[in-house]
Amino acid sequence: MQRILQEKNEILVACRAALDAVFDTIELDRAAKRLEEQALGIAERVRKLVEENMRVQMNQEEYHQEYNALAEDYEKASEKRRRLAEQKQDKADRRRKIEIFLRMLEQQDECLEFDPYTFVELVDKVDVGKDKKLVFYSRGGMNY
Repeated sequence: MQRILQEKNEILVACRAALDAVFDTIELDRAAKRLEEQALGIAERVRKLVEENMRVQMNQEEYHQEYNALAEDYEKASEKRRRLAEQKQDKADRRRKIEIFLRMLEQQDECLEFDPYTFVELVDKVDVGKDKKLVFYSRGGMNY
């Protein structure tokens, strides 16, 4: 912890500089917008197909094949949109965790005693090497 506190300003500057780049969701938003437009286009084609089937005597086997193909395309687009939303949420969750870590680090001036709550918030896992050396992995992704 003392090492982190000694390098606090450098860590804060580096982390804040990287946050926007690493957790940028512009491309995910663009892809989601394209998929939304694609899904709306498919829905419009389904509407027109149903209307045509009501107006004109269509071969019902061909109608059902086209309808099912459009429904499958719509489901694929919806599934892709769902996965993009999950990716965006994952990025937001990871960013929030790092921001919590940064705020805690910013407020910490010195480490006088062991605080189990701070430890749990800061440390994700600890590896014990064969030489019994401990490596601490922070929730922010750094190791010490």
